[in-house]
Amino acid sequence: MRKIRKSAKYIFPVLGLLLIIVPLCITGYYWFYKFAPLRRLEDNNWVDRHSAKACWEEEKKSIKRAGNLPDMVFRNDKIGFYGDKRLCIELIEKVNRKNMGLFCGCMRSSLALMTNHSFDSPEKWKQWLSKNSDKIQEEWIRDGFIKYGVHIKSNDKLTDEQAKQLLRLCVGGPGYIQYNACRWLRDSKYDTSKITLKSIKPEDEKLFKGLCQYMYFLGGYSDLGELQLDNSKDNYTGSESSWSSNITGYIPHWPYLLALFIAGVLFFIHGLLPGKKPNKNNL
Repeated sequence: MRKIRKSAKYIFPVLGLLLIIVPLCITGYYWFYKFAPLRRLEDNNWVDRHSAKACWEEEKKSIKRAGNLPDMVFRNDKIGFYGDKRLCIELIEKVNRKNMGLFCGCMRSSLALMTNHSFDSPEKWKQWLSKNSDKIQEEWIRDGFIKYGVHIKSNDKLTDEQAKQLLRLCVGGPGYIQYNACRWLRDSKYDTSKITLKSIKPEDEKLFKGLCQYMYFLGGYSDLGELQLDNSKDNYTGSESSWSSNITGYIPHWPYLLALFIAGVLFFIHGLLPGKKPNKNNL
């Protein structure tokens, strides 16, 4: 009996210590792993000290770890500008699995920038993807130009006329068409110095404005969101689910963590307190 009592007095301290450690570990996981990239991106000083490429790497971590959706207004996300085929398909699948609230303006803009197409419902995106999932991202973008009369191939060098057509698109059409026209010109390695101001006819105002817009684009987008125009191989191997995204749904929120922590402290203190001394009169 004494041995049982002696062992029992260690239960409360051990249990208390366990209840203290578990909330601290979970909180550390959230703070130092899951939300660390987002904290850095929301720190203006951190962003100012790092390149656009470094910021994009942090954003990719944030998307993978926390499952963030595009928010081009408040977080200034670059998902649409730099996202690849894998990320695009994951977003389309996500908006089709969940409610319509996910299909906001930022989501629509991001999908349009990644694909060079635009649809007004998740169902239409799903239908489009079922027909085009075997194509590479460069083919998606190329197909988007056809609607505007520009016919080019992924692995062909741009002709002077095609380059001029793309330059006109840099200021014509929706924003996603303008962006993809600029980056196709950038990644095709076309020498725009061939198109001089003297060679532009006065009535071709769009070509002049497009050339100016393209020069401006190069100043802000150096090599991010780069298209592989010389490679027709599809490297996509299917959507990836982060191990962390599979367990975060089971992690309780902070009120429960706080309650566990407080309970742990109380158990630990109770276990350290001396027990009652036996009353000699009762012996």
